[in-house]
Amino acid sequence: MALYWPEKKVALDIIDDPCRRPFTGGDDWTVLQVTCDELEDYKSYRHVMAQLAALLDKQVPDDGEWERNRELRSRLMSQVA
Repeated sequence: MALYWPEKKVALDIIDDPCRRPFTGGDDWTVLQVTCDELEDYKSYRHVMAQLAALLDKQVPDDGEWERNRELRSRLMSQVA
């Protein structure tokens, strides 16, 4: 799986997704390659989101916002497994 932001020429490519279609954009794209494990772990997930936000010229939510969503995210991720 890959998510694309064509206006910024940025892609988030989840390289171990079983339904993955590898990113096929040009060399002028920035591709952030991540694994499912990185997205499942809260600490590495935050790191990935910070990198993605920087690439998209967006602000990362403050710690208060992240912490309020941590329990919800944890519950949702437990349903996926």
